[in-house]
Amino acid sequence: MSRVSVEAASADRFADVQHALTGGGDGASCQCQWWMLTNAQFSATGVDERRRILRDEIDAGPAPGLVAYVEGVAAGWVRILVPDRRLPGGRTVPPGPRRRRVRSPRVTRPDRRTELFDIMDG
Repeated sequence: MSRVSVEAASADRFADVQHALTGGGDGASCQCQWWMLTNAQFSATGVDERRRILRDEIDAGPAPGLVAYVEGVAAGWVRILVPDRRLPGGRTVPPGPRRRRVRSPRVTRPDRRTELFDIMDG
């Protein structure tokens, strides 16, 4: 079985965040900003600007997400949405049982999905 680890996104792991986000799907273009910007803001920004926004968010802390590693290689990303955090348009993340953190969205590199899903199904 493959060795899987999960680490908080941090400034020194930004290249790993990018590796996880650019493995396929919408992660590369979204840069995990769809949830964080209004529709108008998202439409008005390009990929480079969204990447800078994510970088600034990671640099400022606390970690806005987690990076999953398979055999030491970044293979997945998940954003952590904190209950009661204000989102664009006046929305808030609803509190869950015991005010747990809510995870969404997530990206998994296609070349590592089987390994990550095998671990989760464990």
